[in-house]
Amino acid sequence: MPYRILLRRDLSQNWNYNDPVLMSGEPGYEMDTRKFKIGDGQTPWSQLQYYMGVTGPAGISDVPGATGATGATGATGPTGPTGPTGISNVPGPTGVTGPIGSTGPTGVTGPIGSTGPTGVTGPIGSTGSAGPTGATGNSNVYPSPSSPEIVVGSWIDGKPIYRKVISGTTDAAGWWQMLQLQTSLSLKSFVSLNVLTSDGSGNYITIKSAVNLSGPLIVIPSSTGGSTPWIGVQSYLSTSSSPISLGFLVILDFTKTTD
Repeated sequence: MPYRILLRRDLSQNWNYNDPVLMSGEPGYEMDTRKFKIGDGQTPWSQLQYYMGVTGPAGISDVPGATGATGATGATGPTGPTGPTGISNVPGPTGVTGPIGSTGPTGVTGPIGSTGPTGVTGPIGSTGSAGPTGATGNSNVYPSPSSPEIVVGSWIDGKPIYRKVISGTTDAAGWWQMLQLQTSLSLKSFVSLNVLTSDGSGNYITIKSAVNLSGPLIVIPSSTGGSTPWIGVQSYLSTSSSPISLGFLVILDFTKTTD
């Protein structure tokens, strides 16, 4: 009896769901798409390409017919007549300028009068008495520093050395003073104390203080109600050593009681 050969077959969604590996040369047929793939013994169904068969020869393309002749261009119609131009307003004539009148004669300059005699200078009045001396301004106010307090090194005991630059101006008597060194700076001792004038004119300033300024100076507050330790600045003219108001910078290098 004759043999009937049936290909392995299923719907495309079942093939992709089961994703079998066909043996080398084994065909698999999709009944719904009417396409089939041929296995290679190792590639799953979903990665196999559909078998497309040999591409047939290209068919003969239609040969386009010849392009027909271009028809003649029709005649251009006549241009219509141009409408009339409207009438512009004509300006009226300029009137005649009247004649310039004649200049009248210049009057005669009168004579210059003689200068009167200079009056006698009166006597100089006596000098009034000097007014009372004004009260001394509050020069003990701690001024705003021109730079923040910074650490610039270490003292021989290993504690930090701080620097603060203070700007100020001496008063009319050439004086400036700063009190409350303990409370303002927590001052223990000075490492150095310098003061610089800001005008650059040769005028000079000196340092005054209630404490010894030579070497590292130890400021010890009085325990018996004595005067508060202070530093001061005095400014003088370079020509006469007279007091003068000057701007200055005080540069303090010091250690603290809080360290």
